[in-house]
Amino acid sequence: MTKQKEMTACETKCNCKECNKVFNMGCTEEQYDDFIKSKMDKWNETNEPKMNCENTIITAIRPYESFVKDKKYNIEYTEDEHIIFNDNCKKLLDDYYHYTNYQPYFYYLDFHSAEYAYRNWGDDYKNPEFFNKLDNNNWDDKDTEYWETNIFKKPFTDIYVNLKK
Repeated sequence: MTKQKEMTACETKCNCKECNKVFNMGCTEEQYDDFIKSKMDKWNETNEPKMNCENTIITAIRPYESFVKDKKYNIEYTEDEHIIFNDNCKKLLDDYYHYTNYQPYFYYLDFHSAEYAYRNWGDDYKNPEFFNKLDNNNWDDKDTEYWETNIFKKPFTDIYVNLKK
């Protein structure tokens, strides 16, 4: 039997013991690797610089915070403002961790050069959590609509770049 690709929810930092679970990404490890490679190959057909494992990170297309803010998930909170792990939260995490929400991404793609990113943020620009927070500042309802229509659980092989300023 082929092992399913999994991620843990500890990255969500909701401080809830119950949500530190493993989530199935909706594919096998081999399918996930092939999916990421197909995105790199598609990018490399027409763009410079070329993507490879040394100059990219794997990051969520739709930032985690945009899921939490999305009213359709109806997220509930404790009195001390921690997310309650219930069916709504599980649906959010299942959607967030689905393999089609991930892609290879240059550390500096939104900023046009690694030098620019390093000059402004130092080594933090290589940290996916830091990078996703920057990306989340630009995510809006149009991005969510595009993501739901064209990317999520679809055979989308392009790299989604959010270049709004």
